[in-house]
Amino acid sequence: MSVSPRRHKLTGICPPARGAIVAGLMRAQPATLWLVLARDGKLADALAEDIAFFHHNAEPKGDALAAYVFPENMPEGGDMREAFAASSDRLAVLSRLRSLRTPAAPKSPTLIVTTPEALLQPVPALQEFASSELVLARGSTQPFAQLLERLQALDYDSEAVCEAPGHYAVRGGIIDVYPITASQPYRLDFFGDEIEDIRAFDPVTQRSGESVSSITLASSPRVKLAPSSTGLADYLPAGTQLVFIEPATLDESFSALARTEALAKLQPFIDANATLYGLSDLDEAAALFNPPDLAETTWTARASCTTATTPTTRSSRRSGCAWRPRRATVSWIRPPRGSARGTAWCLSSRRRARSSARRRF
Repeated sequence: MSVSPRRHKLTGICPPARGAIVAGLMRAQPATLWLVLARDGKLADALAEDIAFFHHNAEPKGDALAAYVFPENMPEGGDMREAFAASSDRLAVLSRLRSLRTPAAPKSPTLIVTTPEALLQPVPALQEFASSELVLARGSTQPFAQLLERLQALDYDSEAVCEAPGHYAVRGGIIDVYPITASQPYRLDFFGDEIEDIRAFDPVTQRSGESVSSITLASSPRVKLAPSSTGLADYLPAGTQLVFIEPATLDESFSALARTEALAKLQPFIDANATLYGLSDLDEAAALFNPPDLAETTWTARASCTTATTPTTRSSRRSGCAWRPRRATVSWIRPPRGSARGTAWCLSSRRRARSSARRRF
């Protein structure tokens, strides 16, 4: 007998307050993973930044939030660079989700923001994706020539200078590699067949930085892996919290896709593990938050829009909401070069690296 999830419907939340409300829910209900569903990619990007901002603002000394956007695959025939970037970002999210299911799972909370279209698109089968990943640890034995063969099998490109995701370069007993799922490249220093040191380095200046204990290499998006029969559900750990931004609008999005059977594949996971939150401005009917056999809890959060004093984000400046915080800055989302970079900067760091690479072509 399946256990129905707890479902909470929060109404009266104007758009600029969404990030603050979700960050507050994350603090009130700690969980390994929070999965937030937004109507489109532009809103998903803004929400990821907003939630990360408010989470850090409330807990500046706490564990850094690993915030990711799970984008849609680009259609065939479009810009090849953009398609490769989107596929790489999807693999970065899958790699993070897979790591949450291991005994050595990261302790920092994880936030994934996505859209209905991205959620319903196929993903590689979990076991096949896991078997394609290669973990390299400092002090481990890894034959030099064998690693080069493995990089070729993962469809990484051999270049004179390693400066973009999917590249590697060889210089004597050193291999520079830019993992598809990483925010920066790494330098592997070999002593014979032993990995003596692993250091991050700047792809622009090529200067080595801090040492790390291990890195994970995932296959290039060009490597075709068997698709998962249950979609993203296999990757989600138990206890995942699901947040639907404007559930009524998302109902329309799923209907427009005419692929609601894909959403049904997530239903067994939702029924067994998750708590669902619906955030909306108006109290509109939504299928997920209007089941006949489930009593809902409706919270009125209009006060959050009128009394907040936390710094504003870009989305608040586009709205006519009465929420008028005192300051306007999200500069911490873009840390200066040389500063400590946690996984919370993953998405923006990857995009800056790609932009730098494009300017050199």
